[in-house]
Parts: sequence; structure tokens; C-alpha cells
Amino acid sequence: MVKERDQVIEELKCFSEEICRKLPVHKVFLFGSYATGNFREGSDIDVGVVLDIENIEDEIAAGVELFQSSIKIDPDIEPFPILVSVKVSDRLI
Repeated sequence: MVKERDQVIEELKCFSEEICRKLPVHKVFLFGSYATGNFREGSDIDVGVVLDIENIEDEIAAGVELFQSSIKIDPDIEPFPILVSVKVSDRLI
């Protein structure tokens, strides 16, 4: 079943709130077919998550937390962690 865009946005708000409580999140953004409006049956929900993490141990733990949180809220959410220092991310985005 194709999800309505408004439903996806509400789920992303829940996902964002969940991960912001647990991780050093700098930005969360929607991209892909739901962002462009070209979604269809079977489309996943692509979400970029900019995290201020600088060491490998925290990077691994953050990746696990992102996927656990996404599955809990909606298995179609596909988080893509982007790991940079906040100083660098402000210049990139």
C-alpha cells in the first residue's frame, strides 16, 4: 500500500524526535522519491541524518541506533547516516 506523503512526514517527525533524544543529531532531511513526489508501491523513505560523531565506536553505535529507531517507527524508513563535525556540516549543507 502506498503511504500518503502527510503520513510519511508525521512518521519522520516521530523518527527525528526519537533519534534526537539519543544521538548528537545536527540535521535530518528527506530525500529520494518521497521528497520529489515520485513515490509508488514499495518505495522506501530515504532520510539523511547528519551526526556530529568523530570516532568509530560512536559511529557504529549510532548506525545501530538509527536502524533500530527506524524499524520501531516504520520499517520503510531507510536512514543514511552522514558523519561529520558540525563545523564542517554547516559549510556543506
